[in-house]
Amino acid sequence: MLSTEIWLDGRGVTTLLDYGGNLRAALSWVDVPALDSFKQTFDIYANDERVSLDFPSGFTRGLPTHMTVETTDTKAMFGNESPRGRTIHSWPSWSTSASA
Repeated sequence: MLSTEIWLDGRGVTTLLDYGGNLRAALSWVDVPALDSFKQTFDIYANDERVSLDFPSGFTRGLPTHMTVETTDTKAMFGNESPRGRTIHSWPSWSTSASA
């Protein structure tokens, strides 16, 4: 762990982790009680690519989760030579059912 800051009287936390070999993770959590919405996003970066996972709600089942892949290697994605590629995938969020 490189650093951690707790702010907003404990309603915000930011942490920077070092995994060695130029691998780092930056994590932030913020509680905004006045907002009635939830958003969770994971972004993973590489030298020529970014993958983002967007979860619209942690409390409502069935809303789509979006995965966005952005890359400079558009030939592999689209079979053309455009300078930048972007593709978005969506699927329903996981659901569980309980049996009585």
